[in-house]
Amino acid sequence: MTSTLAILAINNAEAVNFPLQAQPQSGNPMFLLMIFFGIFYFMVLRPQTKSRKVHAQFLAGLKKGDKVVTEGGVFGTVFKVEDDRVTLDVGDRVRVTFVKSSLSGAVAPQSAEKE
Repeated sequence: MTSTLAILAINNAEAVNFPLQAQPQSGNPMFLLMIFFGIFYFMVLRPQTKSRKVHAQFLAGLKKGDKVVTEGGVFGTVFKVEDDRVTLDVGDRVRVTFVKSSLSGAVAPQSAEKE
């Protein structure tokens, strides 16, 4: 037991005599911040901007007879287009008015059913 304590005491004494070496910095923090911002831009902001432009083009090109779906899942045919509103024909003489921005996209035409 005393030999173990003696070894620990010697190791502690050696550790006190030798100063810790300074580790080199891994890089400039400002450079790393710019790298993270670049990754964030290309992964989040750029795709979001592109999809926003596509959606704005879709809304600008709406015309009577287009088949669309709203964000709430309501399918309908465009009956009337106003500045910021759209009236959809959703069934048998049922027309509902929506804000243009609530339209999510156009509905692709359905192909013939497979046999």
